[in-house]
Amino acid sequence: MRPEPRRLLMIAAMSAGLAAGQAWAQSAAGPSLWKGVGSCSSTSCHNAGAVTGSPAVRRSEYAIWSERDPHNRAFTVLLDDRSASIERLYRRGEPGARPETDRLCLSCHVHPNLDGARHDREFSVEDGVSCEACHGPAQAWLVPHTVPGWKGLSPAVKAQFGMVALEDLGIRAQTCVGCHVGDGTREVNHDLIAAGHPRLNFELGAYLDILPKHWDMRTERARYPDFEARAWAVGQVATARAAVDLLARRADEPEGPWPEFTEFDCFACHHDIKKDSGARTLRFDGRRPGTLPWGSWAEAPLPRVAEVAGPQVAGSSEALKALESLKRAMESPAPDRSQVATLSRQSSTELTRWLDGLSAVRLDPSSLRVARDRLDRDAGPSAASWDAAAQRYLALAALHHAVRDFDPSWRDVRLEKTLDFMAGRLRFPDGTDSPRAFNPFKFETDLRKLGR
Repeated sequence: MRPEPRRLLMIAAMSAGLAAGQAWAQSAAGPSLWKGVGSCSSTSCHNAGAVTGSPAVRRSEYAIWSERDPHNRAFTVLLDDRSASIERLYRRGEPGARPETDRLCLSCHVHPNLDGARHDREFSVEDGVSCEACHGPAQAWLVPHTVPGWKGLSPAVKAQFGMVALEDLGIRAQTCVGCHVGDGTREVNHDLIAAGHPRLNFELGAYLDILPKHWDMRTERARYPDFEARAWAVGQVATARAAVDLLARRADEPEGPWPEFTEFDCFACHHDIKKDSGARTLRFDGRRPGTLPWGSWAEAPLPRVAEVAGPQVAGSSEALKALESLKRAMESPAPDRSQVATLSRQSSTELTRWLDGLSAVRLDPSSLRVARDRLDRDAGPSAASWDAAAQRYLALAALHHAVRDFDPSWRDVRLEKTLDFMAGRLRFPDGTDSPRAFNPFKFETDLRKLGR
């Protein structure tokens, strides 16, 4: 039976579009051209739908980003008084220093390697973190991604055109952590935080939940029935790997401060020392004088990930052992740069294996229930600090929502009340970027009163 003419035209268009894009990608001598959001904003492309509702209306991606996504305001926030104050303090009053022209700021508030990239004349830094910052510079894939069959191509094939295939959760996590954790060319260090920049506490599942969706969550859950738990697990491992890669870069930099204080628990130093201060009850029992807890955000949750995903995942046990060695080195009174750099790279290698291994694991409802119930019953030191309590909440919430996705009729009113309580106590006071007077002992005592 002969194919109908319409299908022949579609096949021809796909072949021509893919061939043109692939030929450019293979012959290009320099980096791909950044086209700017104007190439996405046509009503015939990604600006044709409504910006409200769930799931998002197809082809409304640009409209949602431009009207609701905070990434759209990433550049304009550099123009406000707070950013000007941070810049002045960080650059120590350097004449002419402005956040909207500072490449350190722009590498996250627009895109990395801004000076080394090639931009179309329609590209504007004022668009902030726009489509290509996540999906990749569009010159080679702009036409091919419009032809039939593109969505069915593998992430590896799309990567040949320069597109970052964000439907793969591992790739998505690695894309996010470049800015939200750092990669050596982009970072929020202690000097920047001291100047007023918020500390970076990234957790993939929570960020995906908060963001206005310009994608269809039904498609996500069809691809990953265990989506909530998977996003949490993948995000935690990707965050830890980015953190140890950044640590290796810091250890390799002979002129940089050492140790860099953002590697440690902030409240090990920043707490009130008055006798009746709740913050003074932080659990650093048994520590040698002069040592600080390392990895309280990025490294501490990984044993839970290993329990949930199971010991069959390649790299998990090796990664935990490597991280424990790195932790001991970092928590010595005077961490050795060379040793830390070596141990960081070893940890990164094992975390990469773990991250790759997670892609092949499917989390079933029964194992998720067991992991959730174990975490809910755990009466250990869940609130040694705000970091520990927050990571516990994020894990419990992810597992709870994953179980609900498998069985929407299931309810646990007590657990839902527990999660509401935890979220309320962990939320920063209005107008602040810090938990301020978080009392870990009171948090845990009150949590037990809820019926744990």
